[in-house]
Amino acid sequence: MTVLGLGLLVLGAISALVCYAYSLHRWPLVGIMSAAVGVVVAWEVPQPPPLLNIAGNNIFLLDAIALACIVVALINYPQLNANLGMAALLIIGLLILTVVSLLRGIQDYGMGAAINEFRLFLYPFACLLWSMSVDWRNAKMSKLLRLSVVWLGWLLVAVAFFHMATYGLGSAGEFVSEASGFEQTTRPLVSGQALVLLICCAVCLWLWRHEQRRGFLVTACIFGAVVILVQQRTVWFVAVAAIGVVFVVGNIRTKRAIMGGAGMASICLLLVLASGVAGDVIGQLQSAAEDSGTYDARVVSWTNLLSESFERGADTVIFGAPMGIGFGRLEGFDRWVTFAPHNWYLTVYLRCGIIGLTAFVGFLVLTLGMALKRRSNMAVVAIFVIMIVYGWSYSWLWYTCILSGWAYCSTRESYQPHADFTNMNSTAMR
Repeated sequence: MTVLGLGLLVLGAISALVCYAYSLHRWPLVGIMSAAVGVVVAWEVPQPPPLLNIAGNNIFLLDAIALACIVVALINYPQLNANLGMAALLIIGLLILTVVSLLRGIQDYGMGAAINEFRLFLYPFACLLWSMSVDWRNAKMSKLLRLSVVWLGWLLVAVAFFHMATYGLGSAGEFVSEASGFEQTTRPLVSGQALVLLICCAVCLWLWRHEQRRGFLVTACIFGAVVILVQQRTVWFVAVAAIGVVFVVGNIRTKRAIMGGAGMASICLLLVLASGVAGDVIGQLQSAAEDSGTYDARVVSWTNLLSESFERGADTVIFGAPMGIGFGRLEGFDRWVTFAPHNWYLTVYLRCGIIGLTAFVGFLVLTLGMALKRRSNMAVVAIFVIMIVYGWSYSWLWYTCILSGWAYCSTRESYQPHADFTNMNSTAMR
């Protein structure tokens, strides 16, 4: 490629980035739709190919989205600062440690290796910052978000049934090779898709409680049933944890609703078992629930990574290792793997040290504490629990962080997440 051609390519890329950032700032729906597209195609396109290569460095679509999110978050800094509140210092500290790890990695291992690992942090943190810079108090934005969540849930249901029709229910140990070159699970949804569907289910239950429309309850039940069918065991455990916390901290109406839902689910299950029409499906779900081999292998992997971190000395334990050093370790005693560990807390510790992990956990504790203090929105409590528990077995995903940002903003004292519902109900009563 000639210098002129490369210059035109770079100019075009910058122009496209500016246009996207402007659209993201002007119409937050652009960010919501970007996340929706990302999660819907996550099964077929687990890792999108690079858009272009500049000076030997690949540029991916998510790089541009993350950069635009950061730019818009900086433009919206007054709103971001107001939404962050006391958590600002924790977030700033974590971001500084992440950037320092990146700079150390560029110096020690080269730009390519360092940036590849940095993307693991860049994507979710950038989307989270953008989401926390949006004024979700606006009734129009709140309505737009809830409609997007409902439609996203139905899209994921359609994706799940399409995969069921193509590959069956699949299992945790079965894979298919896609054109992308990656081995993909035969389960109808990947873990991130199932997680988002669970969040959609929680939001729909909240909408049902506030709007008293049975359509939201039916929608939530369908979403929950599909979450069970797709056999993502981590998401099952996450759902149980969220239901348990909401039951403990919720009011008497919430407790009755959960107990009623559990009773109805038990009756339906007994009827299905008695009829025998879904014997194979029940057996497959039971086998998936009892298979702990994957988790046992991960525990060995985590232990090995921790041991290696301690062996590198106090500096690595306190501040983390440089980006680009890699995650090579034994998994399951006889399998050498190099991908990021399936544990977000361990990942943060490995690159930001005990200081970064403390700041991150402090942020989670602070946000969950504010949500439990207000308790005006049980969906927010559920989302925090979902993200906290999910992080134990997987890394945080960029497309889940938009709803996480909305949930965090709703814990602020000045935020009224159901103001539009109150106005609607008052109008209907008149």
